[in-house]
Amino acid sequence: GWSTMSVLGRSTLAAPASITAAPGGTSADVSWPAVTGATGYEVLAGGTVVATLGSGVTTTRLTGLAAGSTTTVTVRATDRGGSGPGRTTTFTNPS
Repeated sequence: GWSTMSVLGRSTLAAPASITAAPGGTSADVSWPAVTGATGYEVLAGGTVVATLGSGVTTTRLTGLAAGSTTTVTVRATDRGGSGPGRTTTFTNPS
């Protein structure tokens, strides 16, 4: 099995503890608690990176969403070793 020891060149970050999505119309505000040791965050919608943020930024607005559409968003912390595991949530914008 795999050990939990740090491997050089690999991220050892945790996933964000939670994600909150507040959809409205054609956008959604997404927020998450800070991850210890993170130097930034990547936000993915439908598996595509839509935002790359700095370490102090734990919220972003997704725009251009269709009313009534369902979106799966993932947030993962990043550091010089790469990105940690993501936390995912799915939400539906009001029609």
